Amino acid sequence: MAVAALHRRGRAAADGPLALTAPAVRLDSIAEAAGLSPRVSGGRIRFFCPACAADAAVRRREGRTVLGRVDGGWRCQRASCGEGGAARQLLALTGQAPTEAPRPQPVAPDAGGREARPGRISTADAWADLAAAQRPEHAAAIARWCVARGWSASLAERVATQTDVIIIDGARSLAARQVEQVAGRWRRRLAIPIRGAWGRVRSAACRWAGDGDPPSGPKTLSLPSRLVGRSDEWGGVMLYGSIPAAVRAAADGRPVVLVEGAPDYLSALAMFDLLDGAEVLGAYSAQTMSAVARELARQLGDAGAIARDVLIVPHADRPTPRAPQGAGMAAAEAACVELRGRAGVRIARLG
Repeated sequence: MAVAALHRRGRAAADGPLALTAPAVRLDSIAEAAGLSPRVSGGRIRFFCPACAADAAVRRREGRTVLGRVDGGWRCQRASCGEGGAARQLLALTGQAPTEAPRPQPVAPDAGGREARPGRISTADAWADLAAAQRPEHAAAIARWCVARGWSASLAERVATQTDVIIIDGARSLAARQVEQVAGRWRRRLAIPIRGAWGRVRSAACRWAGDGDPPSGPKTLSLPSRLVGRSDEWGGVMLYGSIPAAVRAAADGRPVVLVEGAPDYLSALAMFDLLDGAEVLGAYSAQTMSAVARELARQLGDAGAIARDVLIVPHADRPTPRAPQGAGMAAAEAACVELRGRAGVRIARLG
């Protein structure tokens, strides 16, 4: 699908479009070269900005665009972004290099036009910093946590080698130090990354790592929204694992596993990492499992893919009057409904 030009919202082409004049040039190819990871479907061109990982759509019929002209440059217009490097690279590939780099913009939520909020951090950068600081004693602490849960020594060892679980310690960057301060105050230093709809780390689930007496309160606390924002700013879902990675796995004919909760996610990662390249997703809770399944179905549809094998593993819960079969099984059944027509679904148990 060749595209002649991208227009700014409600503006004419003469008012500064990003012109792609070469008739053989495909916008998706140019954007891929610029690292913007587009999808093209239904008359829309979608960009996943590498700076903010937001799902930003260019709707040709509505003239809505995520690339806007700012001081001679181009940038992602998502309110939570503020980075323009990749968009400037896209512009340079069209032969229209900007004369001036975009000025930095304040970080704000994606939706609703709300004002920028001070104090937000890049959780993805903080996670990368903390992950790079992991040492053998951290892996040993993770393994002890697994054994204390009643898991076998071999499973504990496999979990401790996963990259999606760390001990929050050794922060160097400012963002990572803020995360470490919060986790230390909560006495919950074992962390699992929480991602948004497009796979970027947006928060972290912090749990007690077994050092001293357990703290009071919930078993899991996610990073405060004043630091990382809310899930409706990340695509409407929060989960363990990456939905885009699951879509790629499904397109390749590999299995997708959907579980509930951080411990089940970690154990499933360890159990399924050698199973035909299976991709594991974890809902944050029973209440969010159907939302994860719905977003997975949506992205499968946008990619024109069918998941041949989705294995849903319900969390073992006691029956309640509202859910006689247990909340975990009720959530799994609701997820099956969301995936209908997009996946071959099975319900199973870990073991």
